[in-house]
Amino acid sequence: MTIARSPLALALALIGCTALLTVGDQFHVQYGVISYPYGGPVFGQAWWVAPGFAVATVGFVGLAWPFAPFVVKPTRKTIAADAAWFFASYAASGILGHRVVGLTSLLFGLWMYRVARRSDRRAVIWFSVMLAVVGTLGEIALHATGVTSYARKDIVLVPAWLPVLYMQGAPLALSITRWIRGEMPSDRRVDDDD
Repeated sequence: MTIARSPLALALALIGCTALLTVGDQFHVQYGVISYPYGGPVFGQAWWVAPGFAVATVGFVGLAWPFAPFVVKPTRKTIAADAAWFFASYAASGILGHRVVGLTSLLFGLWMYRVARRSDRRAVIWFSVMLAVVGTLGEIALHATGVTSYARKDIVLVPAWLPVLYMQGAPLALSITRWIRGEMPSDRRVDDDD
């Protein structure tokens, strides 16, 4: 396993991703999309949310690792754009989380638009689907413990839009993972044969 970044750069990336996810979850809390039965010290958010997102971030990178050779090398601008798209999607899922059909359609349509424009779309599509399944199953397991609860439970214990929110996060996970891995033989060019 080759890691091309310094420990400081990796720590800063982990802190940034954890902050993005934690603030995104705050939208869910403040708009009544999710609740924590024991409340929490940070505006109703449980104490374990940020550490949980740090662990999840490491897991997302691990899931994305085998896909990284097939993803175009990201620039800082690409990573920032992927983060902005995901954060906007996360915030929208808080603000519009009670409008399941509209939100699911919006997130899926935006995901299709984003992916269709990429030359590495095959890897992005495969990883997006995998992340949607794994992430949703992970949240179902978490919610089954009773430590948190979505207001809507369309798919077992989670809202119907949740898998598509994970799909929106897939390009960011791939960009960060590709950045961590650094230079690769695939940097020559990703074939655009679709």
